[in-house]
Amino acid sequence: MKRIIVSFLCLVLLVVLAGCEFRSTKRAYEEAPHVMTIVDKTAGYTIYRHDDTGVWYFCRDAGYGKSVCPMLNKDGTPYTR
Repeated sequence: MKRIIVSFLCLVLLVVLAGCEFRSTKRAYEEAPHVMTIVDKTAGYTIYRHDDTGVWYFCRDAGYGKSVCPMLNKDGTPYTR
């Protein structure tokens, strides 16, 4: 039993010394380079515009996950404005 406890403590010490950093999702988002601009946002969805290409994306917020898809014109080309 003593060997298991010592092994566990060594493992925890190794993780701490390895420099693992647990950051919140909000902090990671704020530090990330932004390539999308929010065009519209409501309780259930968000519409983004890619800054470089101008393509619009529809993001559906559903429970714990999100689904993202590009918005398309009638002819199937990506929607840009």
